[in-house]
Amino acid sequence: MAPTTIFIIGIVTTALLMIFTVETVVLLRRSGEVQPAALPPESTPVQAMPGGRPWARPMRVMLAVDGSPCSQAAIQSVSARAWPAGTEVEVATVVHTRLPNIPEITLMGSAAHVQALEEDRERAPVRIEAARRALVGLPGVVVHTTTLEGDPAKSLLEEAERWNADLVVLGSHGYGPVKKMALGSVSQAVATHAHCSVEIVRCPGHPEAT
Repeated sequence: MAPTTIFIIGIVTTALLMIFTVETVVLLRRSGEVQPAALPPESTPVQAMPGGRPWARPMRVMLAVDGSPCSQAAIQSVSARAWPAGTEVEVATVVHTRLPNIPEITLMGSAAHVQALEEDRERAPVRIEAARRALVGLPGVVVHTTTLEGDPAKSLLEEAERWNADLVVLGSHGYGPVKKMALGSVSQAVATHAHCSVEIVRCPGHPEAT
């Protein structure tokens, strides 16, 4: 074989070896690299629950109203939030049919309670409608209403469980010491015994707020 031919073969062989070496190094480097993780799809907006816990799915919120200033504060609190799409809000009011826990209540006191009961029945639809109007414009939220009768705390607890509420929102009512002793604290009873989360909304500046 001529020397020129041998020289050419040597050059070609060296070039091929260099190409093979470079490709091998590149492949080894690629095999050691960590590929970036795929970005997750856009997540559903997260709604913060009381206490800071996240809540991304639609909620069932029961809003208890009684016409008091603290109840109005609760309505404003619910209407000011961005709830997850598909959230349902049930506006509930209770016609208080239970006599106050006062020993030896007189016949006159009982008659006065009956009159107050009838007046409360007449006001209940007004309370419900005012709250409903404040909530109907919330994006993605469906509003229901219900009127209950009986002991307020017991009625709200039973309705929250029946409706399978995720959250109960109600005003603190701001009862003073005498009213607390006579009627009991509805908000405290609901917060203590409810099967779900409870948010009690106070109304700063209310004369009876405690």
